[in-house]
Amino acid sequence: MFKDSLGIYNRNLLRIILLGLVLVVPVSIFCFQAIFYVFQEVDTQYANIYAALITLINFTLLYPPFIRIALSEVNDEESTTLWELIKEFVNGFGIIILFTLALFTIAVWGIVLIVPSIICVILLILFPLFIDQKKVSHIFKKIGNVLIKENFFILIDLLIILSINLLAWSGITFLLSSFDNNFYVYVISRSLINAALFPLIYIYLTLKYKNGGEELYV
Repeated sequence: MFKDSLGIYNRNLLRIILLGLVLVVPVSIFCFQAIFYVFQEVDTQYANIYAALITLINFTLLYPPFIRIALSEVNDEESTTLWELIKEFVNGFGIIILFTLALFTIAVWGIVLIVPSIICVILLILFPLFIDQKKVSHIFKKIGNVLIKENFFILIDLLIILSINLLAWSGITFLLSSFDNNFYVYVISRSLINAALFPLIYIYLTLKYKNGGEELYV
């Protein structure tokens, strides 16, 4: 699965780079700026919660264009233009924000019980794959199909995704720590890492879980 994902990533590298410059980097910079503002203006006890929410929005919001790239490859469709991919982002903006806010709120309130929070985090990773459905109930049915089919392996993928991001971000932080850099250098560097890593993660998750929801859905 990873080999196939890497193949799609390489074959669409130019469009992925352009999307990175047009979408991923600007959105990531905005989110990092928002996180910085939160830590400056909000009480410490709430700042981490808001920062986690913004980080999740940063990840889920950028999903749709790369889902389209992956599905175009799988279905042997004509290559989509950059404008069409940007439209995918715009069309998915509202529903992704709403779902992310709702699921994150449930996760925070259920954090004492642990299990509801874990389920909500898994849903946050999966739901953007199915926002093309006409009904919310269909989205959850498809997610349910994936959970039934994959169950424990989704947690493994979640841990891998978190580990890759933490490793990359820790690496860039370590490299920049030896230089006299300001906040913007750090933000731009992390945004570029997002532009490189996020598309590969999105493509991998699309290949692995999108069809899982389709195959069992009736």
